[in-house]
Amino acid sequence: GCPGHSPLMRRLLLNSSTLTAGAVVAQLLTAVALWLAARVLEPARFGPFVGLLGLVTLAATVADFGVNAVSIRWLARYPEDTAAFTTTLSAKILMAVLLGVIWAALSLASVVIGLATEGDGVVSALLGLYLVAAVVSTTLAVPLRGQQRMTLVAIGGVWEELVVLVVTAVLLLGLRLGTEAIALGFVAGSVASAIFYAALLD
Repeated sequence: GCPGHSPLMRRLLLNSSTLTAGAVVAQLLTAVALWLAARVLEPARFGPFVGLLGLVTLAATVADFGVNAVSIRWLARYPEDTAAFTTTLSAKILMAVLLGVIWAALSLASVVIGLATEGDGVVSALLGLYLVAAVVSTTLAVPLRGQQRMTLVAIGGVWEELVVLVVTAVLLLGLRLGTEAIALGFVAGSVASAIFYAALLD
């Protein structure tokens, strides 16, 4: 191959390896948190929670509409032009809050009309907070991805799921909370990763 392509290929390989390793560790931490919840909670409570979590995760992914990918490419080409990211961040925060409010309203409505218990409504509303924090967190990671600082991106992902596991374990085993424990764990994890990424922004 061409000698000039060697450093680029090495960087791509390093970045992809780092992201893959981080994703594997993060998924393992998430799996442990869910396993712990499955062992402690009744199946009638844990099953619906996993369903709601899947819906929220899907909503957070769909809410992006590919905007983050476009912003990453733009910042990679024009690292000094932060206006695009600022606009994206503002729009995504507004969208996240709107989605969170809609989710919370639907959660409340489900309790009022008798489709869900009050406890399930609280858990669902907490997942609405997780939706907001997750969208903001992934958006705050955009500049790091654009600068190819993938090690920090991976660390942020692992940090998020570690907080999920620790908070879930403390609330489940220590305070003996129900599904609220793991819902709060996911909220805390996304907030922690958002703070981590925000602290790294110039």
